[in-house]
Parts: sequence; structure tokens; C-alpha cells
Amino acid sequence: MSVITKAIFDRMANDTILTNQLGVYASAPSIFTKIPLPSDFDTKLHAPYILTTGEVSVDPGPTDVKNASGRELLRDIRTFAPIKDSPSIVESITERIRDLFHRQNFIITGFTIIVSEITGPVVADEEDVIGRIQTLRLMLTEP
Repeated sequence: MSVITKAIFDRMANDTILTNQLGVYASAPSIFTKIPLPSDFDTKLHAPYILTTGEVSVDPGPTDVKNASGRELLRDIRTFAPIKDSPSIVESITERIRDLFHRQNFIITGFTIIVSEITGPVVADEEDVIGRIQTLRLMLTEP
């Protein structure tokens, strides 16, 4: 897991307000950083869950200049709950994710966060789940 993925995961996994709204899988909050999900994961038993698997895009960005290295990246954070549940469950989770990341400073080893913004959520319902996607934008500098 990259330091960026670890920082995003840790920020969510260490927040009890968020984790209390999630299902549990393997004795941990249902937060995943890779696909496919584990073969024994069952939406009916382990959801609601969060999936964030890597950057949608990475760009040198305005922090990458002659005398400094930086990058700007976009990362989707997807939240899902069983289709039988109320959309308000997913909406509550996405609000907490916004609270954790929008205009917030958190630790990413080896980087300084210049900008942290969340857009969305946008609807991403599937046949068996209610889904929402938020996009995290990070503008980072490297020492």
C-alpha cells in the first residue's frame, strides 16, 4: 500500500464516528483499498463499506516547480450499502468522509498537503447496492 493510500485508509479507519457507521469484515471496519473484494465478502453481512483503490489521475500540478517537487492527484472514495437500506445511510457516511478530508490537514509521510478537497457525492447505485462516489483532490509538495 502506498503512503498516500495508507494515509487515506488510516484517516478513515481511525475515526470512530465513521467506523461505527460501517460494517465489519475480518474484525475490522469494512474499508478496502484494492479490488476485487475478498471472495468471502458478503454485502448483506459486511456492508456498508468503503472502497478506495488508487488515483484516478496524477498530474505534476502547480506545486511541481523549478525548485520544488509536487503533485496533484484525484482519488475516488466509493461508499456502498445494501440496496434494501435507506440511501440516508450512505449519505451519512459520505458526509463524514467530507468532514475528514475537505479542507483538512492530515499526515501523509513524505508529503505536505497544500490542498485537500472533496467533491460529490454522485450516485453510483448498482443492482444490489446503493452507491455514492466522492472524489478527493490532493495538492501535495515533497520535501
